[in-house]
Parts: sequence; structure tokens; C-alpha cells
Amino acid sequence: MRKQRPALPESGEIVIDKPGNGAFHGTTLHARLRARGITPLLSARMTTDVCVQSSVLEANDRGYACLLVEEATASYSPSSSKPRWR
Repeated sequence: MRKQRPALPESGEIVIDKPGNGAFHGTTLHARLRARGITPLLSARMTTDVCVQSSVLEANDRGYACLLVEEATASYSPSSSKPRWR
């Protein structure tokens, strides 16, 4: 199996370190998105059943229009990769 290189931010991209599962709690993400007038969000990352779900729910609570890119999310367990919400 070929080893994958980690995804790294492009020059000038914003990097937000999060202290927990969700992307909004304890971060500047909400303020940064609002300052740019961004309201639709696409979610694509690890882990569907923990971090992705927490972030999508937090975003929804803050009024964002969320779209989960199911083909671009995953989990450590195949049975947990599919979101339980629709």
C-alpha cells in the first residue's frame, strides 16, 4: 500500500486549530466566516460520526446552510462512515 502525504494548507489559507470535536466551539471559525459573508458550508473530512457530525450541528445552530459531501467523509469504522442524519 502506498503511503499518502498529509494534506497541507496552501499559502495564505486560514488554519484553525480546534480544541474539541466541533469546528466552532472555542475557535474563531464563526467570526471568520461571518466577516466574509459566508453562509453555505460544505463539510468533507474525518470522522463522520464524531467531528463531522458535531461541526455540522454547530454550524446549523449558527444559521449556516450545511451540505455534507458524503463521498469526501470517512470514519475509522465502515459502519460509522454513513451519516445517521438526513
